[in-house]
Amino acid sequence: MLELAAFLDRLDRARDGADPGGDFRVAAMHRAIAVLSSNSTHRTRDIQLILSDPTDEPREQLDRKAAWGAYASLNS
Repeated sequence: MLELAAFLDRLDRARDGADPGGDFRVAAMHRAIAVLSSNSTHRTRDIQLILSDPTDEPREQLDRKAAWGAYASLNS
């Protein structure tokens, strides 16, 4: 819980008070929290799928070195 709070605090500071609601990482976190709150018997798998890159085609080149913590799809 503290890690989530720290993430949100850092995001707020980076956005200089702007609403982070459109950030794909925040959207993924909200979906993951919904899974945690559910009665699913596959919470670990479901959350892993929320946070993972679903593509299976290799990239031609590395687009970044840092991890984002969630997959930034156009349909998030």
